[in-house]
Amino acid sequence: MPLTWTVTDAGRAALLNAQNNGLAPVTIAEFGLTETVIAPAVTDSALAGEVKRIATLSGDLVDDDTIHLIVRDESADTFTMQGMALYLDDGTLFAIYGQADAILTKTADSVMLLAVDIRFSDVNAASLTFGDTNFLNPPATVETSGVVELATAAETEAGADSQRAVTPAGLLAAFNVWMNANLDGAWTAYNDGAGSGLDADLWRGLTPDEFLTNSVTRALILSLLEYTPVNKAGDTMEGALILSGAPTADLHAATKQYIDGLVTASALLTKIGSVDGSGSGLDADLWRGQTPSQFLDAYITASRIISELGYTPVDRSGDSMTGRLTLSSSPTSNMHAANKGYVDNLVSANALFAKIKTKDGSGSGLDADLLDGKQGSDYVSISSQSLGSSGYRIYSDGFKECWGRLYVGANSTASESFPFTFGSWNNVTSSSYVTANKNTADDVGITSKSLSGFNASNYHDRSLYVEWHARGV
Repeated sequence: MPLTWTVTDAGRAALLNAQNNGLAPVTIAEFGLTETVIAPAVTDSALAGEVKRIATLSGDLVDDDTIHLIVRDESADTFTMQGMALYLDDGTLFAIYGQADAILTKTADSVMLLAVDIRFSDVNAASLTFGDTNFLNPPATVETSGVVELATAAETEAGADSQRAVTPAGLLAAFNVWMNANLDGAWTAYNDGAGSGLDADLWRGLTPDEFLTNSVTRALILSLLEYTPVNKAGDTMEGALILSGAPTADLHAATKQYIDGLVTASALLTKIGSVDGSGSGLDADLWRGQTPSQFLDAYITASRIISELGYTPVDRSGDSMTGRLTLSSSPTSNMHAANKGYVDNLVSANALFAKIKTKDGSGSGLDADLLDGKQGSDYVSISSQSLGSSGYRIYSDGFKECWGRLYVGANSTASESFPFTFGSWNNVTSSSYVTANKNTADDVGITSKSLSGFNASNYHDRSLYVEWHARGV
C-alpha cells in the first residue's frame, strides 16, 4: 500500500516555476534515514537524527499521484530505520515520512533493497524525476512495466480485481464457470466438468490420484491460501496473532491486554493481600509496621540477650573473664585451649630435662654456664683449622700452630712460608737424618726462621724431605 509522505515547504517551493504560475520539474537525488521516531512537519528542513544518506536510488511514476521508489545500500552499516526523507539534487529536503514502528532493520552482512510506493496527496508526481534508474522495479500498471501479482482462480472468476494479472489456467477455469452458468442445459465440448453431470474416468488425461500428485502441490496450496499456515504440531509465528477476545476457558489463548491486566501493581497487591500472613513465606519490607532495623533496635537489646542466655557472653574480639574457664579435657589439637594440668606437666623439671637431653650434644646450640664444673673461660676453643699432612690450627687464646713437609734438594737450601704470620714469636722444629760419615751433627736442618717462614739446608748428597712443626703466638 502506498505511503503518504509530507512535502516540506522548501520542497513545495522548489516545485514552483519562475513565474509562480505552474510546476517545474525537480530531481530527487538522495535518500536519508533516521533511527529516531519523528513527527513529520511541512516546516522541517532536515531529517531529525539522520544517520545515513544514500545516493543509490531509482524511481518512476506509476500513477498521477504515486511514484515507485527503490533504495539500495550494500554497505556493512547497521541500523533500524524509523523515518525517511527525500532530498533534491541541490540538497533541499523535499519530503519526509516517519512512523512509530520500525520500517526495516539492516545487519552488517545484509543488503538493503527498499521498494516503496509513495503517494502525494496534493503534488503532481509527474513533476518528479530521478537520477539512477538502472535497478528500478516498480509495480506494473496499464502504462508501466513492472512487478505484478497473479490472480487466484476465485479472483479471476469474480472479475473485480484490477491489480492482479490473470493466468491461462485461471482464465480457463473462469471461462468454464461462465459457460456453465450461461449455457446451462446446452451441451458443448466446453461445458463439461463441475455441474455437467458427467462422470469421466480421466480428467485431462489424468486419474484422480495422478491429478492430485501432479497438480495439488504445497506451492499451489500456499498460493491459494495467500499465506503460510501454522503447523498444529508446533510452529513459530512470524507476525502477531490477534485473538478474537479475552480467554474464557483455561486452555484459551490469552491476549496481551488480559495478561497485562492480571499483573498490574494494584492487581498483584490485591492478590498478595489475600494470601499473606503467618506461613505465607513472604519477604516484606515491614513486619508489624517496623523495618528490620527498627525491630532489632526495639526488641533485641544487650540486656535482653543476657537475660535470655542467663549469663554474659565473652566477646570473641577480646575480653576479660570474671571467673575461671574450666575446659572439658586436655588439648588434642594445636588450636585447642590448654588447661593448667596440661601446662604444668609440660614444664615440670623432669619433663624439661628429658626434652633438653634430646637436643644436647654437638650442634645443639646450647650455651651452658659450666662444663664438667668449669666455666667456659677455662677452656681454649679452636677458631679455625685446616687438617691434613700440611695444615694449621688457630686457638681462641691466640696460640697458633702449623705443620708440613718441605722438599730440599741435595746440597741445597729451600724456603717454606707459614699459612699465616705469627704475631710475636714462634718455635720451629723439624725431623732430620744423621749419617756416620759426616762431622756435622745433622745432614738436614733449619738454618734460619722468621715470623712468616723458615729456611732449611741439606748437606747430604741426595735430596730429602723435611717434616716440620711451628708453634707460637
